[in-house]
Amino acid sequence: MRARAGLAAAAIVAALGSACTVGSGSGSANGSLFVLGCDESDSLKTSKPYELSPTFFAGEPIEDICPPPGSCPGDHMNRLTIRMQRTGSQVEDNDTLYFDVLDALQVARCVRGGTTNGAPTWDTRNVSNPDGTLTNLPWCEWNAPQDADGGADGGADGGADGGADGGADGGVADAALADGGDVDAAAPTQTTDAGVAIMTAPHARINISTEDYVRAYFAPLHSCGEAKLVGIAMPGSWIEFADFGSADESGQAPDQRDPVSNDFKVNFGERLRATFHVELGDERVVNAQHDRDPIPSARIGGVLDGSFDFDLERGRAAQPFP
Repeated sequence: MRARAGLAAAAIVAALGSACTVGSGSGSANGSLFVLGCDESDSLKTSKPYELSPTFFAGEPIEDICPPPGSCPGDHMNRLTIRMQRTGSQVEDNDTLYFDVLDALQVARCVRGGTTNGAPTWDTRNVSNPDGTLTNLPWCEWNAPQDADGGADGGADGGADGGADGGADGGVADAALADGGDVDAAAPTQTTDAGVAIMTAPHARINISTEDYVRAYFAPLHSCGEAKLVGIAMPGSWIEFADFGSADESGQAPDQRDPVSNDFKVNFGERLRATFHVELGDERVVNAQHDRDPIPSARIGGVLDGSFDFDLERGRAAQPFP
């Protein structure tokens, strides 16, 4: 799953910059950030409160190749990029938070949370650090801590310290679902003989890293375009989908949920709804780790907590997928 983060972020900007979607929806992304190089006096890693205040929400479905060929269940992977923008203007002039779902099938299996003979049907691997070493976090986690309202346990200090080198505190706790509806607190989980959690919780937590099925990026090109920096979500970041197209079957017992089709995709007109916690590191640092180059000092970092809720809408008149 390893791919150079800078190239991935550039591909997202190129693909989404040409799209023209309706953009309606609701959501938030609040927390604390530091971005060096916005002006001459900005030379210290001092975190400041930040609110994205998004007004434009979009998704871009992509039929991607299998890396390498034959490594995925079908003959291709269905990818989905999600973005929250401050305004509906071009990404080059915006503050934008991206979520890059590299494999919609794997995410749908996690969101569905089905079991067969008590065993999970989703990939049970752990997420990786930027250098490729494994963390102790399952990428699909059904026993993550939940608050009484079903939200995540972000805490008033925003959780962790912002990933690589100098992250922010002060994140917004307990991001509510975007439609204002809360869910019940998680019920106790069960485990298989191998110790894998089988859920009775409301939703799966998908742990994000620079190397795995879901990645996230933040580009402050409006508020700090001079710096030309991109923040990337580090291990400790996560997203919980309440709606991922037709993937959710929480009304059924885990062993009665339908298998997810190998050609799963979020179709136009279907809902995307989630809460998230993003711990940002500097993309330059991650690229240096990948390339085994000297590690630069981080110039961007922080924590963003929030939510989004919108329907996937067709943006171009002749779009072949889905």
